[in-house]
Amino acid sequence: MSRSLGAPLTVGAVLMTTTVLLVAAMLWLRARLPADPDLYNLLYAQTRPQRPEGTNGFLFIFPAFCLSLSILIPFNMYRSRHESEPRRLVALAVSLSIYAVFAIGTMMRFNAVRHFYGV
Repeated sequence: MSRSLGAPLTVGAVLMTTTVLLVAAMLWLRARLPADPDLYNLLYAQTRPQRPEGTNGFLFIFPAFCLSLSILIPFNMYRSRHESEPRRLVALAVSLSIYAVFAIGTMMRFNAVRHFYGV
């Protein structure tokens, strides 16, 4: 393996492992919940009545963003390997921050639904 592939593969492996764990947690939770056509407004007291968000959409939209970022971040790291080091580090920090926002959002949604249904 060339040196230029080491860091992107390592970051990709860590992000993909985290994403798989988030999806597995949501699948576990989804198996224990009734289907609801508007879970978002059920949890958050009709704060968005015009835009219903069902159970599957509510549980899996943030992990879907995590999945796409866990693929795109290592790809962009590899693609930008010839750019300057500060530019690459800033791009990586921004990308990982966005990933962290969606991962934390996934965990917050998991806990909100789990506490609401008493699972």
